[in-house]
Amino acid sequence: MSSYVTSLDDVFPDWTPALGFMGVAAAVVLSNVGGAFGTCIAARSVLASGISSPELVMMNIIPIVMAGVLGIYGLIVAVIIQSGIEAPDVSNGQTQYTQFKGWANLCAGMCCG
Repeated sequence: MSSYVTSLDDVFPDWTPALGFMGVAAAVVLSNVGGAFGTCIAARSVLASGISSPELVMMNIIPIVMAGVLGIYGLIVAVIIQSGIEAPDVSNGQTQYTQFKGWANLCAGMCCG
């Protein structure tokens, strides 16, 4: 059985931390854009219910709060992903962050967002 890995540069290329940081950015940006969109839609429903039945306005605030929580979920996932990104080794400059972890963290950030 032959191995496809010929050197450490195949497993630990220099560009893999960029994938992890793109996952962090995707988690924060996409979840906050979704939260802002949800807040916009929920606020329109609060305005519509305020016109028709003003006594139910406080009950309709719950969807706005829940839409705002989406941004916090994205921040939590971004912190978890960022804590797994490892700095390059000082002695030889080789990154300790594999391609697998980079792609997995990018996909996790995009899925969260």
